Amino acid sequence: MLRAEDEAPTSWLIPRVRSALYDSENLLGTAHLGRRNKGKGIRAWYTSYTTIDWLHDDIREQARLRTLRSVVGTRGWWLNNLWDPVQGWLLVVLVGLLCGLFAGFISEWSELLAGWKTGYCRADWRLSKTICCRMSATQCKYWHAWELHALSSKVIFVAVGVVYTLVAAVLVVRSATRVTVANRGVSSSVETSVSPTVKMAYYGAGSGIPEVKSILAGFVIHGFLGVRILIVKTFGLILCCASGIMAGKEGPMVQIASSLGNISTRIFDKYYKNEAKKREIISAAAAAGVSVAFGAPIGGVLFSLEEVSYFFPNKTMLRSLTCALVAALMLKAYDPFGTGKLVLFQTTYDMEYHWFEMLAFVIIGVFGGLYGALFCRLNMAVNRLRKATWVGRYPIVEVVAITTLTLVCSYRNPFTRIGLGELVGSLFQECPASTVGRFSGIGGGADDDESAVERLLCVTSNQLSEYLPLLSLLAFALLNRAFFAIVTFGCKVPSGLVLPSMSIGAIFGRLVGTYVEYLTRVHAGKSVFAHCPADSRCVIPGIYALVGAGATLTGATHTTIAVVAILMELTGNLIYTLPVLVGVMTARWIAEYFNSSGIYDMLLEHAGHPYFDTKTQYIHTCRTAAELMQTDLETICIDYSNENTLGLLSARLARISERGMADGGFPIINSHGHLLGWIACAELDHRNSRSSCANEGNGIAATNALQEEQPQCLTQDTISMPHFKDRPNDFTPFVDQTPLTISANSPIELVANLLGRLGISYLCVTDGGTFCGVIFKKAYIGYLKELEEAGYVR
Repeated sequence: MLRAEDEAPTSWLIPRVRSALYDSENLLGTAHLGRRNKGKGIRAWYTSYTTIDWLHDDIREQARLRTLRSVVGTRGWWLNNLWDPVQGWLLVVLVGLLCGLFAGFISEWSELLAGWKTGYCRADWRLSKTICCRMSATQCKYWHAWELHALSSKVIFVAVGVVYTLVAAVLVVRSATRVTVANRGVSSSVETSVSPTVKMAYYGAGSGIPEVKSILAGFVIHGFLGVRILIVKTFGLILCCASGIMAGKEGPMVQIASSLGNISTRIFDKYYKNEAKKREIISAAAAAGVSVAFGAPIGGVLFSLEEVSYFFPNKTMLRSLTCALVAALMLKAYDPFGTGKLVLFQTTYDMEYHWFEMLAFVIIGVFGGLYGALFCRLNMAVNRLRKATWVGRYPIVEVVAITTLTLVCSYRNPFTRIGLGELVGSLFQECPASTVGRFSGIGGGADDDESAVERLLCVTSNQLSEYLPLLSLLAFALLNRAFFAIVTFGCKVPSGLVLPSMSIGAIFGRLVGTYVEYLTRVHAGKSVFAHCPADSRCVIPGIYALVGAGATLTGATHTTIAVVAILMELTGNLIYTLPVLVGVMTARWIAEYFNSSGIYDMLLEHAGHPYFDTKTQYIHTCRTAAELMQTDLETICIDYSNENTLGLLSARLARISERGMADGGFPIINSHGHLLGWIACAELDHRNSRSSCANEGNGIAATNALQEEQPQCLTQDTISMPHFKDRPNDFTPFVDQTPLTISANSPIELVANLLGRLGISYLCVTDGGTFCGVIFKKAYIGYLKELEEAGYVR
């Protein structure tokens, strides 16, 4: 290493051997720059569409904690040490309260607007139909329906729904963000790129769960969890749920809750300026989003663990449970439905199941798996069609067309005319023994929606002629809901998948349960039905709907434990755990036979967001790190100062950005090829910009890379100065002087463990200290996709 008195080369960087510890004193004074440490370098803010480095963020947090503990014994030190861990719990409580308020507001207004499609409350126009009908003891005498004549009622029903989705689509399209994305092809050894393309990103559309999943895995999408998209998603979701299309609020509620968590972290720098710590709060918020959507705090935590979160330690689990619990309590206090219940389809059953019903539960599970696999493939085909044809260029026209077709085809059938929440709640209910099925009032009226559905579902006669109308209505509703779920999910409005999938499974389950009920009545004397009580109910069709809802949701998303927990919390009874488990596990096995991934993972791949799935086991075709490394990277040699001017460095940054690798970096070597350090593109661009501005302020033409008078970075004498801010061309503090390296002959399993468990974004490959290449996390993900497509998955 050159000493100060030695002749120093005119290079912009002289790396020195340093430990990987933070300079804690400078850390607090340079918070606006990002992360600083003596060995790892200062870290600038992550740019959009890049991956975070979990290891650097963890080092920064450790440095902050060391600084906090170093003041022990000074005045007020105990208060600071007590306040630090309290910040996280305050954040999750605050996020839980906000989630409960937002969920109550969305539920209340979506119910109110949905009622305006059929009428309004004469007692108070601000009351929803459910609350208005509850004001009278008998019928909905305070509810005024649009009853000019049958055609006008239908026209109003369709027109109001179209206006709702039209406004929602306009909100989403107007809030679209123009982003630059590299069209990159990734192979197992070399990453080839073409010029980036500009596309419109509709952050307010769809479910939001795939993007939240990618963000929690370390991907950066600026604006996706911001204030503007939060507003668009909230009001767009209200309008879409009220319109009557196949759009659920459960998925969007996860994005809304995650946005609230992301925005709330701005209160404390501990979370706001550390992306890894911020994701702990977002993960807890995602659990609260599912909690308020279903009224199931435990199910929300399990859904976040199983489907959404990437890293879920015990501390995050406890905070997620706290956030979900507070959100559920706030929603219950808000009471948007006026019933004291968290959701519309809470149920209780008072009868045990019989062993002969297990066959029916297996059949329902098979249907759930088959439909889930079919839905995933057809919906992805529709999404690719949107992207490749003129349909994608006119998203508002597509939304209006889908809404019109959905409402026109759904008006005549009472099971498709009502909202998804009311439908699922009615299908889950058990029938009173005295209820007699009636089939009047199907065409429209003041008291023919939820009440008509409840009457239609309950048949006490033993005649097949009494069951056929109900079975035919359910069959039509099944086909209707299944088709429109496929074409609706993915259009440019806020829409979730959970409740539409559950409604389809619940319809099929109720269909099977109704037929089994008919068999038990007609063949009451058979030995298989010997345990059925005489002259009484033997089966509850609502249980079959419950099993079907869980099976279909599992078939589409491949989520198991969380689905069972949510359904158990909905029913409030654990005796039906086995039937639900039978249906859910059967659906999971069937769905995995046809599709290795659920719909959320497919949407992640379709959108091009990187996601490192650490749960899947792969059979590697590469054996060593050398077979996977990328070798066509530009390097920075410190021994050639004329190649390291500000202008030439800017040109290198431009070239690497054109290749779509702006989230990469440059290895720093000497003339012998030995690896000395690494500087990320974000840090190089940040420091390069500051140097250019400083030189321009001094009257120096630093932008022309070919000028001989352009200043070079300072020598070893000036690098040793303690305050680098006074030296605009010194890039040393931004350099990672201890990059993580592996040998070229290292097994590929070591690469997988380092990238997966440490969360690093790159690995430098060396051979005897000589730089050979780099393995980027994105390139490794592309290699894993090749393995999946080739079937090398265990």
